[in-house]
Amino acid sequence: MPPPEVTVTDIFEIVQDDVVIDREVRFEDDETSIDKVVEIYAPVLQAEAEEVEEEVFVIVEDMPKFRGGDINKFREWVQKRVRYPELASENGIQGRVYITFVVEPSGNVSNVTVSRSVDQLLDDAAKEAVMASPKWEPGMQRGRPVRVRYSIPIIFQLE
Repeated sequence: MPPPEVTVTDIFEIVQDDVVIDREVRFEDDETSIDKVVEIYAPVLQAEAEEVEEEVFVIVEDMPKFRGGDINKFREWVQKRVRYPELASENGIQGRVYITFVVEPSGNVSNVTVSRSVDQLLDDAAKEAVMASPKWEPGMQRGRPVRVRYSIPIIFQLE
């Protein structure tokens, strides 16, 4: 069977276009007066005091010290004080929770967050233990105290 025959139905009509376009631009304004003075004032911007959050370091010249020791001494301190949630113990929930925190120039611990979670019960217990930390000796960079970020694992293991 041969393919059906195709018919074209579009008919183009040619239109005469003999219009001349004036390309000259004329500006005419009879109401312009040179006698008018317009004063333009620049807007007054009030300088806002910007709170510049200090950079958080991971490694500094003198790392923060916890009671004269390093981060391992702090991990031991946290492991001794962390409370295993009763409900987590009853349900056999165990694992390693990673906590990230910042030691401020004042020596306080701030920005305590869970960077790797096991269970909400264990996460909350780990955060609570880290937030209860006493003051640290701050980290020093170029002779001034700076913010230093740490991340530590807290192990929850049933016996």
